[in-house]
Amino acid sequence: MAKKKADNEIPPPPPSKCRRFWLYRKEDQSGVSGTGYVAEGVEWTDGRVDVRFLSSHKTDNGYPNLKELLNVHGHEGDTEIVWIDPPFGKTEES
Repeated sequence: MAKKKADNEIPPPPPSKCRRFWLYRKEDQSGVSGTGYVAEGVEWTDGRVDVRFLSSHKTDNGYPNLKELLNVHGHEGDTEIVWIDPPFGKTEES
């Protein structure tokens, strides 16, 4: 059976709902990650979240959603999410 070939032109991808963010920590309760911008992350289209910590203890972690990320790394409100990208469907002007 012959394989079917795709058209020569690649169609445009579907809209992505993923958004990048920083984790900003006001106070480092554990003494490990430091303060300021301590991690960069992405919230994927399905709501899953991945983060990469920037301290000398470089680690990558995945979480099912933002709530779980903040449950683990929120430090009782001392860590905030600073969005880089606007929510899906919004622009900087809207």
